[in-house]
Amino acid sequence: MVVFNFHLFVLAALLILGTASARRLAFFEVRQSQDETRTRGL
Repeated sequence: MVVFNFHLFVLAALLILGTASARRLAFFEVRQSQDETRTRGL
């Protein structure tokens, strides 16, 4: 039972880390595209 709980905890941690990194990547891509459009407008 303890091992099962540990596995659930690890899975939850990986899921949280994965979503956080994906969100950071998406935010970075959006910022990069905004910078590109800004330089193109200038």
